Amino acid sequence: RLNVESKANTELMEEKTQAILTLLRK
Repeated sequence: RLNVESKANTELMEEKTQAILTLLRK
């Protein structure tokens, strides 16, 4: 269960990072 939460959290961080990078490119 903890492993699943950790994986979901990692994916969420990746999405945030991608969103920030996209904003910086504009």
